[in-house]
Amino acid sequence: MASLCARAVRQSYSLVAKPALSRASPRLLCTASQQKKDETDKPEQSAAETLLAEEKAQLEEQVKDMTEKYKRALADTENLRTRSQKMIEDAKLYGIQGLCKDLLDVADILEKATESVPKEEVTSQNPPEEPV
Repeated sequence: MASLCARAVRQSYSLVAKPALSRASPRLLCTASQQKKDETDKPEQSAAETLLAEEKAQLEEQVKDMTEKYKRALADTENLRTRSQKMIEDAKLYGIQGLCKDLLDVADILEKATESVPKEEVTSQNPPEEPV
């Protein structure tokens, strides 16, 4: 134990005896002060960085929500367009079917009317009309 104490005293004496070695250079002191400044700035930067990270996360969430809403709106618009086209086609088909039914009714009535005319009244001067 005494040898450890003696060794510690010798090392401390050698540092005190040689002040040029124990003194830090001005350059090292300058960098040390800059490091201290950087260390004090880091909490502010980290606070600013955390605020920016939070804002970034919020904005990314908003972009995600808006993208989802946009895609839903596009899908709704496409569904509405296809539904409208189907309704138009159905309306056209129904209109054509209604017209055909009305024409069939008229054709049936005309056919019955021509059948009800006696054959004697039909002459070469008064020929029967051709069915449509």
